[in-house]
Amino acid sequence: MEGLRLALKRYILFFIIGGGAFLRLYHIDWQPLWFDEVYSLEMTGRSLADLWFNQAIEPNPPLYYTLLLFLKSFLGTSEFQIRLLSVIAGTVLIPLLYYVGKTFFNEMVGLCAAFLLSLSPFH
Repeated sequence: MEGLRLALKRYILFFIIGGGAFLRLYHIDWQPLWFDEVYSLEMTGRSLADLWFNQAIEPNPPLYYTLLLFLKSFLGTSEFQIRLLSVIAGTVLIPLLYYVGKTFFNEMVGLCAAFLLSLSPFH
């Protein structure tokens, strides 16, 4: 009986993660690029040394721009490809939030938190 409950919880979590990924990918290129996305794209036009060591212009940590630079070199610069890194990060955050909720509270809190995050239009 306990194994059945564990399998059901895993299926529910996989459904939540898959639904969150689908919602993040659905109409991803529907709107044109926003100002911060264009700015991020402009930042990837710099060299790696400039991104990492010249922080006088940009006070934000350079890891996002570095990952976006490598993703851009493989995929290109359409709306879908530029937003894909954020989709991946947002989808990975769903099971991480589940784990945090399960660790600090209980299994149901983790599932509810992951479900609400997967549906959040602002995330």
